[in-house]
Formats: sequence, structure tokens, C-alpha cells
Amino acid sequence: MFIYPSIVPLLPGGTLYYTVVGLLLQDTELVATNAAPCLHSLAGLGVGFIIISIFMHYRRTYRHRMKWKLLGRFGKKSKV
Repeated sequence: MFIYPSIVPLLPGGTLYYTVVGLLLQDTELVATNAAPCLHSLAGLGVGFIIISIFMHYRRTYRHRMKWKLLGRFGKKSKV
């Protein structure tokens, strides 16, 4: 929930701005100079968030399984 609002300051402000301005003004030279760095930055952010999300998913799953293993082993009452 807190990841997505934190992306906004990470966006490449200048390159994104000049890329969109170049697209609106149909200035191909301006687009060509700013589009590649902008796309590289955005792709890097996207891949980074995907890697961290996958890591956290498996970490959470592992911890959840360990918790239930401990509760299953020690949480049962003995039949005496």
C-alpha cells in the first residue's frame, strides 16, 4: 500500500517532462535525446519493484510456514 505513493519522487522528472513535451510539440530530436534515459530509469524502477516484491512474498511465505510448524509441534496438548 505504501510502495506506490513512494514511486512518485523516484520518477525521472526532467527526462520525463522533456520527453512528453517533445511528443506534444512533435519535436523528434527532443524526444530522441530524452526518451532512452527516461525508459531506462522507468524500466529499472519496475524491475526493482518486481524483484523486491518476489523476494518479500517468498520471505513472508517461509516465515508463515515456520510459524505454523512451531505451533503444530508445540501447540498440541498431550493425551495422557
